[in-house]
Amino acid sequence: MEKFSLLCSWPASDHLSSRKYLVPSMLKSHPPQHINRLIVSARLPSLFIKFESGQVPSRLFPRLVTQFLLWGKVGFWSPVNPQLYQNFARLFTAKDDKCSVVLLCHSSFIEVVVHGGNDSYEVPCAQPIFRQLLLMLECMRKEFFWLESMRYQAGVVCTVCCRERRVEFCHTHGKNDCEREECLHFIPESELRSANESVTCTRSPTALNNKVCIKDFSAWLGSCQKRTCDVVDEQLAQASSGGEGEVNSVALPRDVVESLVSRTCDPEEILHKLMQNLSLDKTCLKEPTPETTKMIRCFAAKAKISNRIDVVRHLRDIAPAGASGPLLPGDLDIQNVSCEKIRELTINLSGGEEWKFVAERLGFSAPEIRYLDHRTRNPFEAALTYYIQRNPMKVDDLYDVIKECGMPVVADIL
Repeated sequence: MEKFSLLCSWPASDHLSSRKYLVPSMLKSHPPQHINRLIVSARLPSLFIKFESGQVPSRLFPRLVTQFLLWGKVGFWSPVNPQLYQNFARLFTAKDDKCSVVLLCHSSFIEVVVHGGNDSYEVPCAQPIFRQLLLMLECMRKEFFWLESMRYQAGVVCTVCCRERRVEFCHTHGKNDCEREECLHFIPESELRSANESVTCTRSPTALNNKVCIKDFSAWLGSCQKRTCDVVDEQLAQASSGGEGEVNSVALPRDVVESLVSRTCDPEEILHKLMQNLSLDKTCLKEPTPETTKMIRCFAAKAKISNRIDVVRHLRDIAPAGASGPLLPGDLDIQNVSCEKIRELTINLSGGEEWKFVAERLGFSAPEIRYLDHRTRNPFEAALTYYIQRNPMKVDDLYDVIKECGMPVVADIL
């Protein structure tokens, strides 16, 4: 039942029994009426998961709470008195008993609050909680068929025109302190990350300062809003050995370029002309130096631009795996790659430990990799889907990452 996120075994708080079982889906009692005081007292603004359908999917929240319990029960959560009610959960962290995480389910969104105590701005667990939450949602979307069409956005509620989950003045209903959830000014995470220092709100007629300061949410997003993207982009740049973006970095002989355009030249003839112009033999292609590999990649990219995939295939028959680059267009977004191709990659990477090296290269932490390994049937597909939703990725990028992980044959699937 733990596998299906229905219950979680939990260390017992007394010595009479070895363990107990938490079953969030069976909770009937509602939380105390004064929980709103707890929520508004948190120094860090709440994080919200808003659902495109306008309603939190049925049976999602209790399973999400169960997965949070399972994920952190060894070392992250304190085993003492997790507070569980219908549509509400409060879990204390093991490292600091003043720090707790609150999950609160509303009708159209899930609110996440990290409470570090009334006198503390320090909430170091906020960012890992945020990443893990999105990772869980994506895994659940793939694991449970009724959540397959679930669409959601992470974000915050505007601190200019809204206070304590109320709109100070609602233009739609023409009244103060509107509590309708659909009237709240929701700012998506993507907008926060793309902004420099602030987001402008023009909805409040009385606000003296209409700037939503990005720094107020840095505990969720990290000190640098584009940290994950920037770090991984740097790794990808280091990994790249000559993608299609570098077609002009190696000058190809003019007659070779012309032969690629000509439909009368067969692949063997074109490759022979390339080798002749550059004084290469087949040994140089079979055992290429780094400089020759760069030339091969450039030549293959030029062949693809000229719509000569047959030339690239012939080159692959001679050169070692990983030398010629992908058959797919290098600048194609990964999210536009066919399901069949992604499935083939998944089969080759998820059968053993190989996918973990790729996930680590993409910036996933050890706990995140462990979670994917235990909770999903296709961990690589789940990791890739989660990653490209937050960081745009091209075919060339993924090809080079897989190749740098020591799997050029798998990279050649692309």
